[in-house]
Amino acid sequence: MATKRRNATSSVDPAAIEVSSANAVVTDKANGQNSLRRLPCSHLPGCERFLTRTRLFQAAVSAAFDFCDDSGDGIVDESELYAGLLLVHLNLAKYAGPSACYPPTRAVCDRLFILADRDRSGGIDRNEFCCIVEILCAQILSRMLVYYVVLILAVPVLATFVVKSIGIPSNTYFELVIRESVSSAVFFVAVPLLWNMIDARHAGGERTVVSGDASSRANSRDSTEDPVAMLPLRRQEQRHRRYQRKSIRLKEMEQQQQHGNDEIPI
Repeated sequence: MATKRRNATSSVDPAAIEVSSANAVVTDKANGQNSLRRLPCSHLPGCERFLTRTRLFQAAVSAAFDFCDDSGDGIVDESELYAGLLLVHLNLAKYAGPSACYPPTRAVCDRLFILADRDRSGGIDRNEFCCIVEILCAQILSRMLVYYVVLILAVPVLATFVVKSIGIPSNTYFELVIRESVSSAVFFVAVPLLWNMIDARHAGGERTVVSGDASSRANSRDSTEDPVAMLPLRRQEQRHRRYQRKSIRLKEMEQQQQHGNDEIPI
């Protein structure tokens, strides 16, 4: 890490940056394929993967990546990953309703980011971004099924059972109050509990894969470094590299513009 800090503050040759950037792209692609195999997206049930395989979901994820990739280099950090995940949930909420209004926590997103960023470059590419978002949005379809089953079947049946058990006369104001009270209790108590059970089951399988990969990393040579604690430093280094690449592109554009102005005949 000391070497990386010295490189971040020292002057860098633009040509060397271009060569290192090209090598980094090749390395990131190779490491990205290995990291994608370790992510638990392939272990999701078929019913949960149905939503994430639709064109609407894929278009929303691709648009979120393009929106969060501010530098345009095809790489996002953990903050941009979480922002993109929230954006996907907001877009899905237009169609899925409240089922998509409960995004995962930042800690869960950071764990999967560390799992995908095998080369510890501080960034992930589009494929890894899509895979992580697919994992963290897989339980939305289960929430939708539970929500609409409760709305269409459970609420009317339970309300009718309560009304008949108490012996309330039909077509009265008291019957309407009881039905509305039962419906409110179901949606404010039963539905959140069912959603918590779905999230706990999904998080349990995800935690198993992440903890297994973490135990394998603990036996490696880099086990002395805490990946979560290293995220701020990696983010700072990545931003410095992006700033250098932007500076190089701006200088090249200025040189091309100046060269074009010199060729204009007087």
